[in-house]
Amino acid sequence: MTKRVEGLGEVVHPVYGPRFNVTPEWCLAINNIDYVRNSIPRFVSELGMAEIIQALSDFQSPAAADHCNQTLLSIIENAIDSVGNLILDLQETVAEKVRSQQIIVLIINRVYLV
Repeated sequence: MTKRVEGLGEVVHPVYGPRFNVTPEWCLAINNIDYVRNSIPRFVSELGMAEIIQALSDFQSPAAADHCNQTLLSIIENAIDSVGNLILDLQETVAEKVRSQQIIVLIINRVYLV
């Protein structure tokens, strides 16, 4: 999703040169990624992870089931963090494009920041 919106919103203004507009596609990409991030715990629940862990406990041992449960929880937490980082990357890209655009406008208007 991040690759799809990478070049969107970049336009050339006749006076100010390259400009960046936050397009609906940018907003949709961030919202879609956030939806996926928030859906991961529900998806895990729907898959029946608790029941699988209980069956593993009955079949092998509670210690083995607990170890498996901790491993799966770590994997799920890492997946949520990774997807959340995609959102941060998109937000950082938007902020950088807007920030560089503001600096150009300030320079054109002869306002210098030190």
